Amino acid sequence: MNAGARALWGLLLGALLMAGCGREPGPEGADDARERLSRRVQRLVPQGAPRRLAAGAQHSLHVAADGTAWAWGGNGVGQLGLGDFSHQHLAPTRVPELTDVVGVAAGDRHSLALRADGTVWAWGGNANGQLGDGTWTDRASPARLEGLTEVV
Repeated sequence: MNAGARALWGLLLGALLMAGCGREPGPEGADDARERLSRRVQRLVPQGAPRRLAAGAQHSLHVAADGTAWAWGGNGVGQLGLGDFSHQHLAPTRVPELTDVVGVAAGDRHSLALRADGTVWAWGGNANGQLGDGTWTDRASPARLEGLTEVV
């Protein structure tokens, strides 16, 4: 289990659960601006039972039993790895180009994946060089990190 700044994620009986809090308007017709806190739990149904799970500040990742990686949440700097910088994706979406994934990690606004062949792939925000590619350029698609091989 891995908890991000805005969500708490858990694996329970092969189901991926999201528990969160949000704000919604008060009773209709109320003349004050007070809001009441609502609680909600949503079951996300990804492809296959999740094997690994990671939560960043605004996005989450999981690895399905078939070795595919899935991502959802904020995507302003490409941290979902979907090839674009769209605002957000509310449902798990398969990260293209990644197969045989055995682990994932989510930073504040960047993501990492470890493949069964020992290679590491990175994408997302790179303002501080956190992608390890020698640049400060955000990347919307996974790219293999050269020099990292046989990682366990």
